[in-house]
Amino acid sequence: MKLCQAIEQGIAIKLERDSIITGYAAGIGIFSLVVAKSNEDLKLLISNASSIQGPGFLHLPETMN
Repeated sequence: MKLCQAIEQGIAIKLERDSIITGYAAGIGIFSLVVAKSNEDLKLLISNASSIQGPGFLHLPETMN
């Protein structure tokens, strides 16, 4: 799901720390997009989701430098 679609559907989630966006999600589920600065931010996004779409989700950690 694209972020703009998630915003329109009211399922987009944004995480801020000290007025800095550290993560966002276009829903939580197998076909959704989740981006987080740290694993702790990822955990917060998942735990604050109102629902998980589809059969679950797949966590693929990736470090970008």
